[in-house]
Amino acid sequence: MGWHGEAYAFPMADELGNVIGIRRRFPNGFKLSVVGSRTGLFIPFGLPTDGVFLICEGPTDTAAALDLNFAAVGRPDCNSRIGMVSRFAKGREVVIISDNDDAGKAGAEKLAARLALSCPDVRIIRPLASIKDLRDWLRAGLTPEGLNRVMSSAKPVRTRVRLECAGRYGERIGCRMSK
Repeated sequence: MGWHGEAYAFPMADELGNVIGIRRRFPNGFKLSVVGSRTGLFIPFGLPTDGVFLICEGPTDTAAALDLNFAAVGRPDCNSRIGMVSRFAKGREVVIISDNDDAGKAGAEKLAARLALSCPDVRIIRPLASIKDLRDWLRAGLTPEGLNRVMSSAKPVRTRVRLECAGRYGERIGCRMSK
């Protein structure tokens, strides 16, 4: 992250950590990507490769998670880069921190359903009703201990997978035969 004269600048990376774009955020909240940028994830330098990490909405919520001493990545908004996040998070324990609005909640649930297919533990948390997002939650007094309590009390996300097999081997492994 840096200051680009009139706006904060956040690098956006692909799931391998390669920088593919830069998002600018102006003091008034306006967001704009640098010309030629591709949309990616906000992945901090030196992110640990083990342990639980948080998935946040936007670079400022990601920065708030880092301020709380948690490993975190951010996606550009609540509905984008699901495939990229899935590839990045594969095999990891994750906690999705959604914004406290309908779009944020729906986006977190959609991402969680996808991550539950390839991650051993996926949880969703959100701030209290009067708080918009993780950044505001931190401003309201959230501590690392408080965030740990909320994360540990969240129920793991479970997803159902429908398996159908066709062909002669399907009968041997007990798959439902489709016609």
